[in-house]
Amino acid sequence: MPSVESDSAMGESGAAVAQPVLRKVEPVDGSESTRSRAVAVVGGLSGESYAALAEQAAVRMAVSGAELDLTAEQWSALGAVTAHYQTVRQTFEATIATVSARDALRLDIPAYPAAGDALREKFFSELRERLGDAAADQIVQRAGVALEGYFGGFGVGVQTIEFSPGAVVAAADYQVTRTAQYWNSVEDRAGLTLRRETYFPALEDPSGERWGPLLARLTSRAAGNTGS
Repeated sequence: MPSVESDSAMGESGAAVAQPVLRKVEPVDGSESTRSRAVAVVGGLSGESYAALAEQAAVRMAVSGAELDLTAEQWSALGAVTAHYQTVRQTFEATIATVSARDALRLDIPAYPAAGDALREKFFSELRERLGDAAADQIVQRAGVALEGYFGGFGVGVQTIEFSPGAVVAAADYQVTRTAQYWNSVEDRAGLTLRRETYFPALEDPSGERWGPLLARLTSRAAGNTGS
């Protein structure tokens, strides 16, 4: 679940055009952070229960401007399906990511439009199966742009994932920043979108299912350097 989130459009001149969206933990506009609100909702839980409900809360906040008319069961299904395909996304990205030659704590992820299209299709297909046609159509029409951003454009742009400086990579208490620059295929805008998110895997992914594959790329590189 992303904990800090901001988007900006890249105009034809290449300059960033500020376009504030949900901001978490350290919101630029000073508004209450999405992460803080998610923590407040599930603060009495821990482990997998916490992670599942925190992800559901994050999804609801990410699409809050869409005014979706869903039942409690449909919101729960939307959160579960989104969490699953975020895990699928990151597991795949781990197979194509490379450790930066300049920064041993940074992963570079190239664009993967073909696989991203397949991921998008499967994601929305399962939403339709789990929530029904009417709810799925509503989500596509009202929240398509937000979900496209939540998945970083489904592989249509380059990404970097940076682990916090000085962090012990093998430990669980690190902070991760994901930056994606992509064209939002749902949004009617010619420029690129620049999106940054900050995650806290130890809190949001206690099992390591989602972040484990990406972290393994760093640890394998570190082991290779040690053995050389």
